[in-house]
Amino acid sequence: MVNKLTENIEYLCGDCLKEQREDWQLENRSLEIIPGFYVKINFTDKSLTDQINSEWMWVKVAEVTGNHLTGVLDNIPEFVENINFGETVFFTRNQIASHWVQEP
Repeated sequence: MVNKLTENIEYLCGDCLKEQREDWQLENRSLEIIPGFYVKINFTDKSLTDQINSEWMWVKVAEVTGNHLTGVLDNIPEFVENINFGETVFFTRNQIASHWVQEP
């Protein structure tokens, strides 16, 4: 699965990504996120002093409890160093910028 998702890497400015996340939130506020969905979440590494210190990556949703979600990082980070492929991630619906559903 990693190979398919790594093909979906794009580089956008921080303001563009914020706008994308806000648009997704408005358009999908009633979408039921369920285990198995992939969602795009931003990860920040404050220890990095370079211009790039955050990265949007795909997380496979494992559990949903109200507004709180748990998933597994399904990208290999290119920039951030404080998280690795396969790690468990805890996040809220407000952090989602995009979603993708794998077809059977």
